[in-house]
Amino acid sequence: MLAYLQQATAYLAMLLIVSRTASGLAAGEHAHLFHNLCELLTAPTRISQTPDDTYMAKTDYLDILQLNTSLSDAEWRKKFAKPGQGKPRPEYTTPKAGEDTIQKERWQDWLEAEDALDGPNKAAAMLKHAGLDSPSNQDRDLYLQLLQPISEKAAAINADLITLTQETGEDTVPKIIAALNTGLFGKAESTALALDNNILKNTATDHVGLCGTQGTSAKAHALVTIALCVCGNGAASGAQDLCVADQDDSNLDGGLNNLNTLGQDLVKHCQASSNTITSAELTAAISSLIGNFQSKGTNMYIGYYSSTGCNGNTANGVCAMYKTDSKSDVEKINNMPWRKELIKASNLLHSREAKRAQILAGNQKLQKLKTLAFSLAPQVQLIKRQQAQQKALEPLTKANKEEQTSKECEAIEKAKLCKEKKPLCEWKGENDGDGEYCKLNATHVAQQAPTQAGGTGGNGSAGEQKKEEKCKGQPEKDCKSPDCKWEGTECKDSSILVNKKLVLSMAAAFVGLVVF
Repeated sequence: MLAYLQQATAYLAMLLIVSRTASGLAAGEHAHLFHNLCELLTAPTRISQTPDDTYMAKTDYLDILQLNTSLSDAEWRKKFAKPGQGKPRPEYTTPKAGEDTIQKERWQDWLEAEDALDGPNKAAAMLKHAGLDSPSNQDRDLYLQLLQPISEKAAAINADLITLTQETGEDTVPKIIAALNTGLFGKAESTALALDNNILKNTATDHVGLCGTQGTSAKAHALVTIALCVCGNGAASGAQDLCVADQDDSNLDGGLNNLNTLGQDLVKHCQASSNTITSAELTAAISSLIGNFQSKGTNMYIGYYSSTGCNGNTANGVCAMYKTDSKSDVEKINNMPWRKELIKASNLLHSREAKRAQILAGNQKLQKLKTLAFSLAPQVQLIKRQQAQQKALEPLTKANKEEQTSKECEAIEKAKLCKEKKPLCEWKGENDGDGEYCKLNATHVAQQAPTQAGGTGGNGSAGEQKKEEKCKGQPEKDCKSPDCKWEGTECKDSSILVNKKLVLSMAAAFVGLVVF
């Protein structure tokens, strides 16, 4: 039974081939080509701007800036203050030290932040929104330090988004549509409903001249003209509705003066998608179009060809044909609007999509940064607790210090290492042989005691220098006590450095929470 069905199917297929060869094309036989052509002919109506193309998160950036301004000291904010009632805020001026590019770039944003805070209790309300109700100076300072890297990141994203949304490049929606219109309808200003007949003719005087024959390339340079060559009738009538039911089956007249009306009718029969077209879809449609071309000798054509050129007669050829004898012929085809301009439009659309993705990502990052910027109050309290615990540690007593130093000396069993610890340690061995001969230098400890004890009187604290005073001014070689540490170009209190690094490390960690 299966063998019989296979034989019957093969026989019917053979009959179809014989029938087509004998009488040419039947109605609907170019419907698959028309579907491909319509994907491209309706592309301009499917290109549209989306909300992602706009800088939606500008208000989030300005909110971060207003919070930063509310935390800043009066000296900083004075730069942006109005010089008098009703007078505008000052514009950026280059200081004597030279132009500050960052200040110049962000000046207008800072002015905008000041304007937004211009009013009673607005700065306080902004701080309250961040969880700071009547904050102390320490709270402000810590919050501002944590906010610093967030503000810097937000400013960088803001600058990027401004550049991305300026619409000064080639990949704007109007320029993409102009490239599509040129490839589809012959010129940038044309549309599917307003075709220029002379542009479509392109100096052709008859059907074969327009659609081509072996050894002579078609004058059809716009895709809608190729559609007419694939779907339309010539002087000798052929099949009706070759591409789509109810299409206008009028013949192309002798002077080719009805190309525009027939072309407009064809496009109206296209089933356009309501979805925006992507660059991937546009590229696939172009590739499919090129793939629908076939070879005939040294020619390429799309549609159906038997003989006597693409004259619209289904017994001869309903097609668009281009000669490919030489390299220059191929270059001409590659530079025809229907190919060159459509590929250009696809590339521009791809570029716009990449930019759109960057804009969308930038908007999302700023939204996350704003959420983070207004959520730092718990971290401020955590840092304050850690700093309080650090200050609460009791300093070592004189006896404890001596005991600790003595143990450090006695742990050394090599003469060379012990001598390097002078004057705190001294080597008691008769020679430099290894052993437990390294001891605390009691004489040195006794000599240091008066200096460390200081004077008497008052509350007994005169001899206890503040750590920062003790470290200040020390040269690098002497900046070695447990309380001091060299940083950059000066000796500083090590506890201050620890606190500062703690805040900065926490700030960096918080920014890292935002997915970039």
